[in-house]
Amino acid sequence: MPPIELTAIAPVKSCEKVSRLVNQLWQSVSAEPVLAAEVIDPGDIPEPYRTLLVHASDMTSTLTDYHGEPIKLDVVERVVGSGWLARCSILEVARTGRPVEFGVIRIDLSLLHEPVRRQVLEGRVPLGGLLNECGIGYRSCPGGFLRVKSNGTMNQAFHLPRPTWLYGRCNCLSDLAGRTIAEVVEILPP
Repeated sequence: MPPIELTAIAPVKSCEKVSRLVNQLWQSVSAEPVLAAEVIDPGDIPEPYRTLLVHASDMTSTLTDYHGEPIKLDVVERVVGSGWLARCSILEVARTGRPVEFGVIRIDLSLLHEPVRRQVLEGRVPLGGLLNECGIGYRSCPGGFLRVKSNGTMNQAFHLPRPTWLYGRCNCLSDLAGRTIAEVVEILPP
């Protein structure tokens, strides 16, 4: 699969890292790549996407607060390797099933205790929500913000009739010792 070409439309220090992360995550699952992607300055993200993306919190908590309802996980695809899990998933409002995020995540299972690792592998609860439920301390550190043209998988997930420009971010969740628990690309619906 050819790499996604990311172009910076504003000065962003992490452009090379964001590009590498996006490509590594997309290659870890068989989901088709986005049609196009641009690294953007967070100030160029319109509301309400800016409020939902530009913060140092996990997306599960942010989306739960924004929608006023619990968020559930729908795993589209998962690949398990030696000590890691990659998955392509959709976060949905639990009561209605309305999609509120499309994501591709790679989780380092070796950094999680067995009960938590088991729950991650079951794929029923979003990672941020699970870490919060289990009282596991972590940091969320967004590394770049994106504007992406949706692919067929996203169009289907978000019920879009055609490719559409969407906003998202690359995020890293690390434990309190600074070790990377997960890297994720999080894309919001229009």
